[in-house]
Amino acid sequence: MIKVKYLNETHKKLINKYLKDIQELMFYITEDMDRGRFHKFNNILINVTKYSNDFKEDDTGEIFVNEWIYMIPNLTYYSVLGFLAGISTKHNTAEIADTSEMVLKLTTDLIGKSTDILEEFENKIEIEEKC
Repeated sequence: MIKVKYLNETHKKLINKYLKDIQELMFYITEDMDRGRFHKFNNILINVTKYSNDFKEDDTGEIFVNEWIYMIPNLTYYSVLGFLAGISTKHNTAEIADTSEMVLKLTTDLIGKSTDILEEFENKIEIEEKC
């Protein structure tokens, strides 16, 4: 996995835990499949991370925090759904559905916590601008 850009230490902990939890779920669901499936999923996560890192700052250096902070959970969620659809068979339908639900829960929890982090960040910026 490549190094992820974070807003602050709290964001770092949340993102790292989220990605670890997603990887564990995907390892579990791919462990009985062809070799390389989990590796292919990790490549997807690397691309999500690269995109997020590149998006954090534009060419002028302006930070688009309001969009960027949700990028990893949103892109990861939809990437997982696509990956699960690709590995779905008539024999693992229930397991795929359970995994999808767990990923949704992890993602919505992270989005909620990210909103809290964003509000704190914006309040801090507002206070700094007043001083």
